[in-house]
Amino acid sequence: MAVAIRLRSPRYRTSVCSSAHLSVQMTITISSVLRYTIVKDSVANQKNLFEYGELSRDYITGLDWKGAYNNLFVPQSGLLIKTNITYWNNAGGADAVGASQVTSGITGGGEVTEYGYDSYSNFLQGYNKEIPNDTICISNVSSTSNSGVNTYTVYYPIGKAGVIPFMKSDGSQLIYNGFSNTATQLIMGNTGSTVVNIKRFHCNKYENVAVDFINKFGAIQREYFILKNVTKIKAKREDYKSNIMDNNTGSYSVYEHTIQNFNIVANEELTVNSDYLPEYYNEVFTELLLSDYVWVYFDPPNSSTSGAIPVNITNSDLTYKTQVNDRLINFSFSFKMSYDYINNIR
Repeated sequence: MAVAIRLRSPRYRTSVCSSAHLSVQMTITISSVLRYTIVKDSVANQKNLFEYGELSRDYITGLDWKGAYNNLFVPQSGLLIKTNITYWNNAGGADAVGASQVTSGITGGGEVTEYGYDSYSNFLQGYNKEIPNDTICISNVSSTSNSGVNTYTVYYPIGKAGVIPFMKSDGSQLIYNGFSNTATQLIMGNTGSTVVNIKRFHCNKYENVAVDFINKFGAIQREYFILKNVTKIKAKREDYKSNIMDNNTGSYSVYEHTIQNFNIVANEELTVNSDYLPEYYNEVFTELLLSDYVWVYFDPPNSSTSGAIPVNITNSDLTYKTQVNDRLINFSFSFKMSYDYINNIR
């Protein structure tokens, strides 16, 4: 059965051949197109290691998220990756003159099919950590039973529907299971045994700001920031001193700018605050901090644009909070829009 792999972290295959040979070759086929052929010199009983996660990640597409959250009911397919390790009696692999394939004494060779996601594992999880099939792909784990079954809890405003990402049983797709705007619980999994509790925020005087991001599983996850939010604009400029004198008369206009501006660049920034949340949100917001792709769903001032706005996080750290130290746990994030305020796309 194929597995789901994490392409933001290294992905390895290792192989050895006890028969006589001079080279080992690995091909990487992505979405049915041969993309890479890697050939190494090798001899009998030599262990050979190939890393292909970084090469494969270049071909991940489909991250042009437009904020149409209902579209998440459409499954998100993994990147189809096939690697094939073969051994050859000559240097140079299969394309060398007179190449002859060695087929005996091989451990860890042959073709392997996997599905890649824009996902990562933590250092302490070890190498080649796969995304488990048939599992919920968020880190909102509120409790774990003695038998190791997780219970998940998400927080949503009253009247808001949503989805929970879930890895298909063969690793080929992320499925987004929806819940209604009044739901308080969702039962998921092939056996219908995993519980997702949906806690509802109470109404408050601030606008609810939805933040979408690619989490550590490679899934799009939404979290709401419902307390105070502030939008501001920042500008930076360069200037130079201009000669405004008339060379013929020595006169000048007092209405002309002696100091001229150029290369004025402006960018909007947004600061948001979460409600008071449990300790396990330290992990959730760590993933937000480390995400390569983040979108904020709000209406920028002085703009007709509405929907998901691509942003970059300006926070450089996140202090883990506990109820013992902080009593009430609240998180704050700052974003800058991932574009200049003045349209300069050419």
